[in-house]
Amino acid sequence: MSALPLHEVELGRVPDTIRDVDVTLDYKSDDFTARHQLRLPKAQVLPVAQRRWQVRTREDEGQQYQATAVLTFDDGAVLPLPPVTSSERLLRIDAPFTATRQLLVQPAVTAPDVSAITVEVIYDDEKAGYRRTFTRIFRPPTTDAAGNPVAGWQPETLTWPIMDATRQKLRYRVTTAAGGVVDATDWATTDEPSIVVGDVGARRRNVEVRLIGPALAEAGLDAVNVRVGVAGSADGDAVSVFFDPSSPTAQSVSLPAAPGAPPGFRYQTTGFHTDGTQRQSAWLDAPNPLLVISTRSV
Repeated sequence: MSALPLHEVELGRVPDTIRDVDVTLDYKSDDFTARHQLRLPKAQVLPVAQRRWQVRTREDEGQQYQATAVLTFDDGAVLPLPPVTSSERLLRIDAPFTATRQLLVQPAVTAPDVSAITVEVIYDDEKAGYRRTFTRIFRPPTTDAAGNPVAGWQPETLTWPIMDATRQKLRYRVTTAAGGVVDATDWATTDEPSIVVGDVGARRRNVEVRLIGPALAEAGLDAVNVRVGVAGSADGDAVSVFFDPSSPTAQSVSLPAAPGAPPGFRYQTTGFHTDGTQRQSAWLDAPNPLLVISTRSV
């Protein structure tokens, strides 16, 4: 019988945002395998006895082993590292990061009806197989249970390690809750070190317009036009959604929403009939972001 030398594992260059590192050590010969697993917390150094591993084999075989490590971040995100084959008695686990990415999220809210702003951030280094996601909620000033004032709309800086300093691009989306309505922007891409959220221009409402009933030709229609606006908006701010026989029966549109705009939408339909006449409805209110228009009533 012979044995592998006593091996020890320790953390090397690992950023503070790592909570712990799970290490798996594997030894394999023609007729024998052995595995040892341990968890190394970043906040403390385990006693040496808990970081050592030795395998007794039947004969004096090769002394190489394979080590696999998984990094777990403070927010629960994980990053598996590529397996490493080694015969060293001291195995150091180094994170592959070479730089740090920071993003300052600066709320800029002037409308009194905004009750919350949610910011979602996605950083994706596809080449390295490294992805991080963050969600932060910003709220207006308030008071605590004791009646003490609590500051609101405070900026926050997100910080995370990255593998390639040249890969700075990220995607983000802003969701604003105001006046009982939740408005989400489209995903945007930036490589800037800061973003401003909560401004008027970022607040939009999405609505789907859907035709139901007989096909246009069967209903005696050549086309239908639906003008859609946010509740409380002027007629001239409405956006047209046009349907003809080649159009899908459901179309979506994004509308700008001014601060203080009441919940809901308003719309007006115009039917272009096959006999050359047109029929235009009055402006109607819709509380939900789904407008269902029957071809029988246009």
